[in-house]
Amino acid sequence: MEEKLIQLSRSLFSKYGIKSISMDEISREAGISKKTLYQFFTSKEELVDKLITQFITEHLALLEECNNNSGNAVEIISKRVKGPYSLLTEFSPTFYFDLRKYFPMSWKRVVEHFRSDVQKAIRVNIEKGMEEGLYRNDLNIDFITHLRFHQLSYSILPVETTELPQLRPENIEDLTLHFFYGITTLKGRELLESVFSKKDFKEQILA
Repeated sequence: MEEKLIQLSRSLFSKYGIKSISMDEISREAGISKKTLYQFFTSKEELVDKLITQFITEHLALLEECNNNSGNAVEIISKRVKGPYSLLTEFSPTFYFDLRKYFPMSWKRVVEHFRSDVQKAIRVNIEKGMEEGLYRNDLNIDFITHLRFHQLSYSILPVETTELPQLRPENIEDLTLHFFYGITTLKGRELLESVFSKKDFKEQILA
């Protein structure tokens, strides 16, 4: 029952933000009393924190799955766009804004996850791609990692405003293609265009 309540809350929060959805509304949508809801979660803060725990666990599992089921660095990037990065677009800018403003401890966990796990995954991929001859060998790894990390975090976690449009998976794909086209070798670009099915990408990006 707890899992079902977290999933229901996640759906409501993702669509409408966290602040605008009360525990009364969650219990009503679940078809249970507010008293029963509080038997599973002592507060809205606890509910949100358990949702964030679920989200981080799911995101980590998807990152690991990409690494285990891909042959090279470019394939890993392609799978990340369709898996873990796509997952991040599930939530609206209002959700992330509310999380930061009203649930700072849960927000801190998301930020720490990005700064540790996501940034590490980016760096490992850059190093792997350079070793495979898919990314240019003259890259400053620290700088490129920092650049990609902030491209993703700023785009996905718009903390200063709720007025930005919600990112869709195809937006993440466009960001990724533009970024990696700039750091890949000829061999890497051919793979990039192949795995993303973008045969005319060179013409688009140089237009």
